[in-house]
Amino acid sequence: MYYAIKQILLDHNNLFELVFRLKGVIRATKNMYRTQNLKDAFEKIIEETKLCLNCDISRLFVIDNEKGDLWTKVNNGKLEIRIPLEEGIEGYVATKEESVNVMDAY
Repeated sequence: MYYAIKQILLDHNNLFELVFRLKGVIRATKNMYRTQNLKDAFEKIIEETKLCLNCDISRLFVIDNEKGDLWTKVNNGKLEIRIPLEEGIEGYVATKEESVNVMDAY
């Protein structure tokens, strides 16, 4: 009986964490639609993503279908980075439409 109750509590806690994270994603989406400035939208999405995933670094890549690559802005939008669509983890995620969680990125 103890283990059954313990499992129910663990499941409940996992569900709570998932709902909390999903609320953050919804908040980021709403913030994105409120802004007319791409730079502000990027910053809001990245900040909400870091909060939702409890991570230090987040980067948002956009697919440029015309050029066949991914691009992002870094250094407060001062520098643009472009990578081929088929390269790296970012390219894998974009082409396969699957998420990748890098547990130890350092």
